[in-house]
Amino acid sequence: MMRKLFFLIFFLIAASSFVFSYERILSFHSDILVLATGELEITESITVKAEGNEIKRGIFRDLPSHYQNKYGLRHKVEYNFKEILRDGQPEQHFVKKSGPGFIRIYIGNENIFLSHGYYTYTIKYTTNYQIFLEDEFDALYWNVNGNNWSLPIETLSTCVTLPEGSKINFYEAYTGFEEEKQQNYESYFDDRRLCFTTTTVIYPYQGMTIHISIEKGIIKEYDKTKKLIADNINTLIAIIGLIGLLVMYIIIWLRIGVDPPKGIIIPQFEIPKNYSPAIIRYIYKMRFDNTVFSSAIIGLAVKKFLSIDEVSKNLFILRKIKDPENLSKTETLLMNLFFIHDFNIFEIGKANDPNVKIAIDKLKNNLNSDIKSGYFKTNGKYLIFPILFSIGMILLSFISLGFEQIFMSIFIILWSFACYAAINGLINSFSQQNTKSTLLLGFITIPFVLIWIGLLFLTVHFGGSLIVLALHLLYILVNVLFAYLIKAPTINGREIMDKIEGLRMFIRTTNIDEIGNFFVEDRIQIYEKYLPYAIALDCEQIWTKKFERLISAAISNNSYQPSWNRSYATGISASSFSSNISSGISRAVSTSSTSPSSGGGSSGGGRGGGGGGGW
Repeated sequence: MMRKLFFLIFFLIAASSFVFSYERILSFHSDILVLATGELEITESITVKAEGNEIKRGIFRDLPSHYQNKYGLRHKVEYNFKEILRDGQPEQHFVKKSGPGFIRIYIGNENIFLSHGYYTYTIKYTTNYQIFLEDEFDALYWNVNGNNWSLPIETLSTCVTLPEGSKINFYEAYTGFEEEKQQNYESYFDDRRLCFTTTTVIYPYQGMTIHISIEKGIIKEYDKTKKLIADNINTLIAIIGLIGLLVMYIIIWLRIGVDPPKGIIIPQFEIPKNYSPAIIRYIYKMRFDNTVFSSAIIGLAVKKFLSIDEVSKNLFILRKIKDPENLSKTETLLMNLFFIHDFNIFEIGKANDPNVKIAIDKLKNNLNSDIKSGYFKTNGKYLIFPILFSIGMILLSFISLGFEQIFMSIFIILWSFACYAAINGLINSFSQQNTKSTLLLGFITIPFVLIWIGLLFLTVHFGGSLIVLALHLLYILVNVLFAYLIKAPTINGREIMDKIEGLRMFIRTTNIDEIGNFFVEDRIQIYEKYLPYAIALDCEQIWTKKFERLISAAISNNSYQPSWNRSYATGISASSFSSNISSGISRAVSTSSTSPSSGGGSSGGGRGGGGGGGW
């Protein structure tokens, strides 16, 4: 019996020793004096039990340096520390920035470790611009301790002394984790003094926020507009710069980017003389792309200068049928590039094939030198100053931002480019009906976009401004938009573009039954003749659909098989045939030419707040 009693006593002593020895905050009390000027004089008294775990040298206190409204605009506040004490005696301390939107005051000497025991820290400071100045009332909405303490608080309390003549409209408090609205507190009111005390332990990352509303006329007003501008000078700079950029581009566009007036567009069944499908595509898009190259190949095949063997979905072999004769300069150039040194075959589809890349570069250079200046101007030189201006304004708008926000903004802008590239690649792959590539890019693009969304949330969470970030992205969009808009056809270019639009209208709108009214050739010959131009003008599906039954019937009774193309696939429809050959060559060209890569309220709401811990 005595042995059992002895073990019971020993267990109770050990348990009580553990209970009384763990590290915690025994009490956190805050006295807040509200001055008629709007300033707050605050004295925080924090009694802790130090065991050398978190509290080694002393404690630290985090305080917000700014807040954001629902529009993402900043409201900055200031702190002036008057007195820092430990057990009633001045204590060494220093203040430094603590992450985005916070300052941290470290109390203690980094070279001196505390003995285990009880300590009371006193922090006296003043702060301004903390009162909410509304139209019908003024309010103190104050997070007493901040919800970021990693230690439990056994008793949390605050007393608020209001200015002379204050009339209280409403008061309340909220306890618990951030966004919670528990009301585990007691309060009492005495003249101008309101006190709140929690009735339960405040666990780590919990807190208490008080809300006191008083009639207007007591707290001195300040110019909120001036304050808003001063606190958000970076946003103002970004807005002014964006307006300046738009004005600059509009002036440039009015001077050199306005297109000559269009003529009357009518269906044009005559193909402009000496204009190959590649030239038509290049002028139509006012730029070079893979379809310029693939439409040129199919145009040469239809004219029986080469044949196309479709070995697989991404591999094509071009076979020479005859030497170039009576061809356009670009078509002759390609024939000579494909079949040099008496070689009569040319492969497209091998990864990173230098021969394909050389052919593409030569064709592109030829079109740029012979066609571009005569038909349209990209006006790229007019982009240099606006782009440099944009970079300068973005850098200037980083004024007053911390390193973390600057890093986050730059990172998100760069990540936005990556997302754009991924989405653009996905769209191109889908349009080319490349299932494997589309699935692969889809798996890449979705995480990229999700990470981008997550970065936006992190920006807000860590005190960044979504408005400034949105403005930075707008700078990019405006530059991209006007890079497209300031391209302009010449007068000669406008005339040929009208004919190209007319040809496109003919391909899109003409009924197969009407074709006999224009041509004496066989309808299938007409189909083949216009197919490269339909590909060049992004309407091969529409063009082929008109001949679907005719070609399908001819293929099924073996009366038609294009001599210029042999496909590895059999039993395909006419529409599938046209899309397979055009998109397949575009895919193969991409593969070959790509280089190898490397209110109300809640706990945690209002002003004040922050948190603390030991160090």
